[in-house]
Amino acid sequence: TDVNGNSASKTARVTVEDDITPTVRTQDITVQLDTNGNATISAEDIDNGSSDNCQIQSRSLNITNFDCSNVGDNSVEL
Repeated sequence: TDVNGNSASKTARVTVEDDITPTVRTQDITVQLDTNGNATISAEDIDNGSSDNCQIQSRSLNITNFDCSNVGDNSVEL
């Protein structure tokens, strides 16, 4: 707007991006096999406060089911 009250406008496009990857925090756990020799874990079991600048949409594990063949240490990816 100028000093005489005349005004003009134009639209500009603003693109907002989220390029920050989530921060993943895990914790080691111990699970017991049940009477059938099975155990199941969820992402919440090993998540230890993972975060994101916007919001975490989902969590998943590469392994959730264990049996007698898995006795000992196992690497699980969150």
